Amino acid sequence: MRVDGNFGNLPNYYPNSFSLVKDNPKFIESKFTVKTSEVFRHEDKDDQNYSQTKETYRSLPENYRNNLHTNLAIALKGVQDFIKERMVEHFTKVDPIYGEAVSLQLSKIK
Repeated sequence: MRVDGNFGNLPNYYPNSFSLVKDNPKFIESKFTVKTSEVFRHEDKDDQNYSQTKETYRSLPENYRNNLHTNLAIALKGVQDFIKERMVEHFTKVDPIYGEAVSLQLSKIK
């Protein structure tokens, strides 16, 4: 068990918006060959990351979606504006109506 403060109140996940921790290329994972292919880390920046969420969101009854928008706005009320904006961007990638509805709810609870 850690007893050294574990980096104090810094976020305990990476990447995050608040700590100065950066990747060090010196410690990048090694590449190696498996039969005829190379194996390495792949960053997936594809919009397919939102397809399951989109399907789920669109399948919700309207009253459930309205509750979701309100609950998310309440949960985001105390966070910094740039994080709210990022979250609305993610919701918009799921469905433009989703992003707009959460944004509207955020504006109502300020």
